[in-house]
Amino acid sequence: MHFDYIIPTLYTNSDVDYYDDVARQLSKTGATVAILAMTREARARLEERKQPHVFFVYEGFDPNRDVSDAELADLERRYALGSINDLVFPEEMMPGAQPRAMLIRRAAHVFRFLEGLLREHTASLFINNVGPEVIRRCLRKISDAGGPTSVVVDFAPIRGRTALTTDDVIWDDLPRELPPLAPSDRAAMERYVADVTGGMKSFAQPAKLGVGPKNFLNAAKLVRASVESRLRGENFDVSVGELIKIRAQRAARRVVNPRFYEMPVPGEKYLFFPLHLMDDSAITIRAPQFQKQEALLEYLAARALPAGYKLYVKPHPNGLDIYPVGMIAQLAKIPGVRLVNPLVNSHELIRGAAAMVVINSTVGFESLFYGKSVVTLGRVFYRGYGLTTDVENLADVRDAVAQALRRPPDLERVYQFLSACHRATWPAVPFLRSDENLVALCDGIADKARRLGVTVGTPPRRPPMPALSA
Repeated sequence: MHFDYIIPTLYTNSDVDYYDDVARQLSKTGATVAILAMTREARARLEERKQPHVFFVYEGFDPNRDVSDAELADLERRYALGSINDLVFPEEMMPGAQPRAMLIRRAAHVFRFLEGLLREHTASLFINNVGPEVIRRCLRKISDAGGPTSVVVDFAPIRGRTALTTDDVIWDDLPRELPPLAPSDRAAMERYVADVTGGMKSFAQPAKLGVGPKNFLNAAKLVRASVESRLRGENFDVSVGELIKIRAQRAARRVVNPRFYEMPVPGEKYLFFPLHLMDDSAITIRAPQFQKQEALLEYLAARALPAGYKLYVKPHPNGLDIYPVGMIAQLAKIPGVRLVNPLVNSHELIRGAAAMVVINSTVGFESLFYGKSVVTLGRVFYRGYGLTTDVENLADVRDAVAQALRRPPDLERVYQFLSACHRATWPAVPFLRSDENLVALCDGIADKARRLGVTVGTPPRRPPMPALSA
């Protein structure tokens, strides 16, 4: 059978239901859609919802089966992995992640499963994400090796819009040369910037630590699923022990971590560094060399801070109970660093900052709206347009900071770039399940398919996937 789209779901019911809704909407356009379920429970849920084409990825998976070095070497060669360790590294950074050996076994199985699926069926597009999960990483590698094109539904730091791209870093619809702005477009971008800077709304809001009846009910469901999986010899997704451990850690961090936070000091000169979550794909995939942000900040504070400046470091607001106590304590002790309370509005810190130093952050993008200089260390979609001071080698960051302080961005070019970003994205919001939003998102996916030369209902002209060597 031919599938126009293959879509993976993850582990939560909300994720399963969302992608089921997306598949149903795409089907209304005449497309055939297959959904990849990560658990038997997800498969059952999708089948109960009358989803016609559901495949359980871990069918036949043996968590105790060792993968030979020869098989891993074949995988590394076939998919240009360089190292299988790098493929599974992003998921290894997630809270409660399984040991690397298990993640490697899962990755080998997922490759075998996908190759078998694509020998039995044809497909045009994967609808994917830049997440750290093994399934998403394997789909990307299959695509790069000549499989179906992977269309990434990417978060866009532009309110009400989504990026649809075939690249994990750069939005492929962004022009490399920015066209001049028509007066009406410039006026629209001025209004947008005024709205963002005036509203001072952050994209990320602090998450609550769930302790209500619903949270305990969900925990009980996960425990049941874990026990059932263990009885089947498939205990590779949920660990009861890890659930209890993570919940206890998060509760303790809510109490201990705030003791290390400070408030901004009026009149103090500072550079602003927004701290990423440790499992954020912005770090694990787009800038893995900066996975240890503690070491990076020690270097910045010791080598790149001009005289009289502090380095304000603000943890991600979603990380109130995610960052380990030891990490927070270490950051607070770095000379020259002021660890700012994550509840402080980022827009307030941007306004007071002399410049920004970011890896690849939404905060860096919004800083341009304020005319602030931004030093970028990692790969990010707004790098390379003359708006930021881009660092290729960390040894150059000192000079980059000095240059950024002397040269704020050209606001006219900021408006040009922002207008290009609006044109390169689609008016829809990821994971919003309203009928109107689902129609808009699926229209964008269909439009992206057309621009990639994919005609719905037409099998691609590519050879089937060969079998993986055992």
